Amino acid sequence: MNIKRPMIYHQANEDEYIDKAAQAKINEALSANPNIQVFNYPGRNHAFARPGGHHFHAGDAALANGRTDAFFTQQLAM
Repeated sequence: MNIKRPMIYHQANEDEYIDKAAQAKINEALSANPNIQVFNYPGRNHAFARPGGHHFHAGDAALANGRTDAFFTQQLAM
């Protein structure tokens, strides 16, 4: 994968739109690139971080949002 800029990727492991085989391929491809931070959320479904959504999970939403905030803080400081 030819991604040359920093990127963050959050994957809900029970996402009904991305099957397990596709998730494995995505994680393998992205994890091989040092510019990409990959975070997986076991037991979480699509849109787990969307407040008021059917699959919202406050703890993992806060974790994902904190990771994203830290990513932007680091990248924008450069």
